[in-house]
Amino acid sequence: MDERTQVMSAAHELAAAIGKRDSDAVARLLAPGFLLRTPGGLPVGLADFIAGIRQLPEGIEFVKLRDLEVDLQDGQAIATGIQHARVRMDGQTFDELKPFVDWFVRDGSGRWQVRVALELPAFAPDADVVRDIESR
Repeated sequence: MDERTQVMSAAHELAAAIGKRDSDAVARLLAPGFLLRTPGGLPVGLADFIAGIRQLPEGIEFVKLRDLEVDLQDGQAIATGIQHARVRMDGQTFDELKPFVDWFVRDGSGRWQVRVALELPAFAPDADVVRDIESR
């Protein structure tokens, strides 16, 4: 498997682990010193991010990545795309789309891990946008 495919696989694995609220799997995919950054917000470190995964609501149907692109250079990678989360609460289904940028680095064994995640503001899609994204 080439490096680009490895990074894409790690990115999809991370999204799926978040959707399943699998904090152990998420932790394995994050590099030491991990930070979640949001524009205008304070950084969130590894321990607080993992604690947040444990507190996600029960009704998550899935978290998937759409339009994933990977750029590689000098043993590092930038992954960009749209995170699509579907949550069911109180008998209703909600879709949330968030653009993201993840900086991947290799650990000592050569496995790709996220060192910094940049989460951009979500947008509330209408049904046509969701269908368009799902059809890709």
